[in-house]
Amino acid sequence: MLVLAWDTATASLSLALAEADDERAATAAEFALRILALRAGEAESSHSSALPPLARDVLAQEGLAPRDLGLIAAGRGPGSFTGLRIGLAFAKGLALGSAVPLVGVSSLIAIARAAPAAGAEAPRLVAPVIDARRGEFFTALYGLPPGDCRPEPLTEILVLRPENFYRALGSLRESLESPAWRNAPITLMGPGASLLPPPPPAWELGSGEGPRADNLARLAVEALSRGRAAACPPLPLYGRTPEIFKTWKPPSRI
Repeated sequence: MLVLAWDTATASLSLALAEADDERAATAAEFALRILALRAGEAESSHSSALPPLARDVLAQEGLAPRDLGLIAAGRGPGSFTGLRIGLAFAKGLALGSAVPLVGVSSLIAIARAAPAAGAEAPRLVAPVIDARRGEFFTALYGLPPGDCRPEPLTEILVLRPENFYRALGSLRESLESPAWRNAPITLMGPGASLLPPPPPAWELGSGEGPRADNLARLAVEALSRGRAAACPPLPLYGRTPEIFKTWKPPSRI
């Protein structure tokens, strides 16, 4: 099964074309995802002008058309409101026009999926961080069992200010049901982590990369293989109310 995946939640645009050996695998270890192409970097222009030609070029280089795909995966955010709308609108249009299934994946989970599993002998917690602008950050806590790199969501999406960031996540860790998670170290990942104040001594700093499309493709195939992919088109995870909904008022009726 061929998978085309992208994420537009941050300033960086990431797109991947991958091939999954077994879309019905029960666990991540039972299928191999072969990356055919991976493009990532700061978009020279807006995502709206960069994403469509990038997808077209990646498919053309492999001699493929959209109808040859078995799955399209798009990042749902949270992140840039405009970027999310662009990425999801293009995904819905391409999926509908090519009759290809579409799966939406949290951009925070895609960041957490990049945490290395090799050598990990104890449970770990990962807090992906994306800049939410206006002095705030999107984050959440994800658990990684020993030797596993598949994130388990432990909290909802959070919007935190830097002065409350570590205290809020520390309190949430103490409130988790499992003692294993309550004693696990927290690793900060993602492009927003470097914008925060220095973390407490017990915390760790991981990769500063944004959501990678190859990890997003992996998560989408896992969701599809377990029957967890929603039948309806994915909606953006804004994380908070878009500013336009706070200021827009309906026109007066005369």
